[in-house]
Amino acid sequence: MRTKFVTMLIAIFVIVPAFIQAEEVDLIIIDDEEDIIEEVEEEKKEGSDEPVMIVDEADAEIVVTGTRTEKRVEEAPVKTAVVNRETMERRNAATLADAVDGTTGVRVENNCQNCGFNQVRLNGLDGNYSQILIDGKPVYSALAGVYGLEHIPVQMIDRIEIVKGGGSALYGGNAIAGVINVITKRPDKNFANMTMETQLIPGDDSGLKKGLRLGADGGIVSEDQRAALFVYGGGLARQPWDANGDGFSELGEIRQNYAGSTAYLTLFKGGELEGKFNLMKDSRRGGDRFLRAKHKSEVTESVDTDRWGGEIKWKHDIASTGTSYDMSYGFAYTERSSYYGGDDEFGDNYGKTKNPLHVWDVTANQLVQFLGAMMFTAGIQYTLEDLDDFTADGSRAVEERYTNFGGIFQLDWVPVQWANLVLGMRVDKHSELSNPVVSPRTALMLNHKNFRSRTSFSTGFRAPQIFDEDFHISVVEGEPSPTFNSEDLEAEKSWNLSQQFDYTFRKNGYTLKPSISGYFSQIYNAFNTKSIGEDDDLFFEGENRRLRYNSGTTTVMGMELEIDLAYKQLWSIEVGWTFESAKNSEADEDLLDIGIEEKRILRTPNYYGYIAGSLTPWKGFELTTALNLTGPMKIKHEGEFGDDEFRLHTSEWFYDWDITIGYKHEMGSGYYIKPYFAAKNILNSFQKDFDEGPERDAEYIYGPRNPRMFLLGIRGGL
Repeated sequence: MRTKFVTMLIAIFVIVPAFIQAEEVDLIIIDDEEDIIEEVEEEKKEGSDEPVMIVDEADAEIVVTGTRTEKRVEEAPVKTAVVNRETMERRNAATLADAVDGTTGVRVENNCQNCGFNQVRLNGLDGNYSQILIDGKPVYSALAGVYGLEHIPVQMIDRIEIVKGGGSALYGGNAIAGVINVITKRPDKNFANMTMETQLIPGDDSGLKKGLRLGADGGIVSEDQRAALFVYGGGLARQPWDANGDGFSELGEIRQNYAGSTAYLTLFKGGELEGKFNLMKDSRRGGDRFLRAKHKSEVTESVDTDRWGGEIKWKHDIASTGTSYDMSYGFAYTERSSYYGGDDEFGDNYGKTKNPLHVWDVTANQLVQFLGAMMFTAGIQYTLEDLDDFTADGSRAVEERYTNFGGIFQLDWVPVQWANLVLGMRVDKHSELSNPVVSPRTALMLNHKNFRSRTSFSTGFRAPQIFDEDFHISVVEGEPSPTFNSEDLEAEKSWNLSQQFDYTFRKNGYTLKPSISGYFSQIYNAFNTKSIGEDDDLFFEGENRRLRYNSGTTTVMGMELEIDLAYKQLWSIEVGWTFESAKNSEADEDLLDIGIEEKRILRTPNYYGYIAGSLTPWKGFELTTALNLTGPMKIKHEGEFGDDEFRLHTSEWFYDWDITIGYKHEMGSGYYIKPYFAAKNILNSFQKDFDEGPERDAEYIYGPRNPRMFLLGIRGGL
């Protein structure tokens, strides 16, 4: 009976309408009310009887992450959040971490007082459940992901596409929570931009701390549009900052330099060759006595990272046949030198990690006009990653090689104008798994005029390998805290179901876009960690070692509300709010030992969101403001609390309020200059109970990433 009912629904909503002749629709992209009037009047003058579809300029953005084929964001069957250049500029973003912060369902957090290890949470799950992609390629390895959010400068970014839930079905392991796809810039005209910014961080005891950021990017395009070159570069320097006057930093010292370029060459119509190269050097240090040598401090935690990589890609679009394909090879090499130690009883700990990564990828698309439009996509991907990690004293040495061979198959079917069905799967054979993993997915979008419904179901997996936090030199009670995998660790498996509705209303220059989404995810054989006791073979004196093990099922469910309201180009208001529940089926073992049965995923609030607004009362002047709200969450604190080594802390609400004022002056001949001033976290809603001294728990940090700080900068270019 159930099978017949499902078959009947498919026939009613998909197959039957496929035989109905769909009307041709003329598309008009507008950015204000005057455009609507002018374009529609022009259609009437030409005597066109075709219906007109009015599309807002923002909705005309092209996205590729949800299906691996280009679609306008409003037509994408998988909900895709887009952070464009304008949004990044409003947020005064310097890196990927700044750019994605303030997006519904996305939280960026600082996990270390010393070195500033950042991670991004999608729908409540830890950062290692999300995959960072560069132009759709997983070239950010486990090691690179440790500080990767701050290693991708905005100068290289055109836009960021975020797909939450079920990214594994297209992009392999470690994408259970979703993917963050960084789309790099491609010039379509000659341009140049430059930014210089001073950062000021006041402190009660440490005085005024300063930072300086420089960045530039530019593009050159040949007259015949067949060749283009894009280059970028810049750097960042920031002094360490101490919040409580104990002499130990809450924000570490950072020195960073980066550069890169991309070249495009069209050899013939539809055939293009693309080459990329980038390099980055990042040095960060936390602890105390920064003017002294590392071994002369009480505690120093420092990391020097060198990273370089690139990609060569061939794309061929045979328009007359509906066939297109691309072939690419991407590589990245990350090397990290680390030090933990100081002039105390713990001694010196030097570490070295080398991590080469190679990705080969071939994808083909075939468009077929049958029962509507069908796009068939097939591809294969092979990744090879080496990890060599060792300490100078020989206490730890890791030599691992991971390989993964994946194949994707997808049907993207548009039977009628108001429906889009996606069916697909990915098959992966990972070197750490004895059997292949099959990850199916499906998505259905229905739309009627300005109303859209998106439904998706997907599955994913995560292999039992080494992850990003394993390479973070976290310090607890004055000791390094590395993580090891248990010998019987099994792969995580997941499934995700989501439903989204949105509506667009326009009248008299006003645009209103409400949206509501719900999601439900389950992860089986979920990974968890616990402290390694003295009776364990992995125990090592002088290190607070932890063990990763399978701990039952993790369930994450929630609802997201979004409302965008704008009036022409004068002002806009955006509101995003997330209600979330994230729990494990088994309690945290560290807390269970002290009589606390806590199943909730730590560091995950039940409520969080943002309110953002912009005002342009006259041409060139811009006033933007944003308030990020974070509800209470549970944080585990390790230390000496009587007879206990742990305690559970509940945080307060945080209200992170930013304001930016800028003026863009057009100087003629395409040149512009834009001075700006920004105040971030104006209310200084920041953690107040930091641990003190050299034996502090450096991972006991939560809340907003930065305290109150002021930015004074200038942008210019053509």
